[in-house]
Amino acid sequence: MRLPIVAILAITLTGCPFGGINQINHLPESQPLREPRLINHPGVFTHGATGFAFPESYGNFQRVTAYQYDSAGLDVGIGYNDRRSPCLVVATFYVYPAPRMTFIGASPSVVASLEESWLQHEFARSKQEIEAAHPDLREPSVQASVTPVGELLVQGPRFGFAKADDLSELHLFLYNRQWFLKYRFTYPQACKTEALARLAAFTSQLPWIPAEQREAAAELQRPPIRPSDGSSVELRGAELLSPQTRACLESPQVRAYMESLRDQVMNRWQLPLGIAADQRVVLSFVLDARGNVIRTAVVDDSDPQLAESVLRALTEGAPYPSLVDGGAECISGIPIFGTFKNPASPH
Repeated sequence: MRLPIVAILAITLTGCPFGGINQINHLPESQPLREPRLINHPGVFTHGATGFAFPESYGNFQRVTAYQYDSAGLDVGIGYNDRRSPCLVVATFYVYPAPRMTFIGASPSVVASLEESWLQHEFARSKQEIEAAHPDLREPSVQASVTPVGELLVQGPRFGFAKADDLSELHLFLYNRQWFLKYRFTYPQACKTEALARLAAFTSQLPWIPAEQREAAAELQRPPIRPSDGSSVELRGAELLSPQTRACLESPQVRAYMESLRDQVMNRWQLPLGIAADQRVVLSFVLDARGNVIRTAVVDDSDPQLAESVLRALTEGAPYPSLVDGGAECISGIPIFGTFKNPASPH
């Protein structure tokens, strides 16, 4: 349940009017509604005060709710669900005013300090609200850092917890010194890797994300397929197998299948934005005779986000060509180890 907006008088921070921050808060006065108002009509919903547009869908995420919490329509909540099996991923976004403040010649360092205090206070309030609603939550975790993201967006603290078989997250941002943006995500714990991959793709397209970042995220960020990349797939432990199986594993058909498998994963691999170059991920996975991925594990990684991106490329590419048709049936059920390296960092 949303709390009422707190009305705060405009305050002027004085300083050098030519070198500081100048911003006038023109938001209209508004009162909290007694009950939230459902505003989820067909088509694009636009938040009037910011111009943020929320379409009916972002890829596989379908808009399911939209509520207004105040009389002027400044305080809203928009909900999306991705119902693809086997993971229901729920994402809700709240947009509502930060403390009303006018800046005239304000020192950037003073404004940054003020923004951080707003975020910390609002985070504490939101976290307390969640804890009151879910007294049986488990494994609470907090990331307390406050970090600028571009010119207008500041990322605040994050809160995560488990409840029953689900994981839930709270993310808080401040936009343009006037708006709180709050994300709430919930997904099954068993689907964490898949859910985080879906959410990363979704949130990169949100309307307050800088346009250049949205455009970059929309492009396929695939590492080039070059032997010098050091990416490979291989079978280990062959010395423990029968001579007949070892001979099969060394056959040209198996080598060709493994090279094709590597290339297919590399072709689907989309590098997350902001990943440093020359990182490495080692995966272990098992195929059945029909080319389905039946087991996966991350053996080693230098960046968890990069590991999730490789794992997603592997699993989304399945089923792979039949092992029987490709003359590689002997690798069915045998662990395959893939080493993947990114030669460049996407910007």
